[in-house]
Order: sequence, then C-alpha cells, then structure tokens
Amino acid sequence: MEERKCRECNSILTGRRDQRYCCDYCRNTFNNRLNEDTTKYMRRINGILRKNRRILNELNPNGKKTVDGITLAEEGF
Repeated sequence: MEERKCRECNSILTGRRDQRYCCDYCRNTFNNRLNEDTTKYMRRINGILRKNRRILNELNPNGKKTVDGITLAEEGF
C-alpha cells in the first residue's frame, strides 16, 4: 500500500482512501494559492466597478439623468 500525503503540507494521511488534505486549513490554503491570480484580477475589476457606481450615484441621486463624458472623466470614471 502506498503512503498518501497531504497536497499542501506533505503530512501522512490516515482515514479515507480518497482524502487529499489533512485538514480544512490545508485544503483552503492550497485552493487559495491555486486561484491567487484570478482573485487579484477580480479584486481589481470589482474595485473599478465600485468606484464607477459611487461616481454615478453622486452625479445622479434622484434617478435617470444624462451626464456628459467630460464630467465623468473629471470624476475618474
């Protein structure tokens, strides 16, 4: 029988045969590191969208209103 090891910390696994991680901490750490590039990209995009929504709410508090592109550019949209 081959020795199974945790994919994150390389500790020896006991228990289920299909187990890949020794604990939830190792599983979360492994997956967070795996998706780190995507997370940075999404965080940057969400920050830009949040800023744009804030600018639109400040320029248009009462509903639909036309705002020219120059005003939006001056606000950093």
